[in-house]
This record gives sequence, C-alpha cells and structure tokens, in this order.
Amino acid sequence: MAVKFLKPCQQGTLYNEGETASFDSDTEKRLVAQKFAEVVKTPAKSDQA
Repeated sequence: MAVKFLKPCQQGTLYNEGETASFDSDTEKRLVAQKFAEVVKTPAKSDQA
C-alpha cells in the first residue's frame, strides 16, 4: 500500500487520496502533522495501523 503525501491547504484542510478532512482545532492539526511525520519516517512495508 503506497503512502500518499498530504498536500497542506489554507484553513487547515488536508487532501488525502482525493478526500478532504477539515480540522478546526490546533490540537487535531498538530496530531495529524505528528502522525504524518511518523508515517514518512516509517518504511512503506511497515504496519501503518
């Protein structure tokens, strides 16, 4: 399963595989950014659960 990069957009919106998820909380945005950083550092063959 290939990892797609999230493209940051204004208003804290993230685009992922054509779907949009809106985050209105700084905490949520921070958690998403943290999780994304972990995914980037993790080999694609690793478990992403």
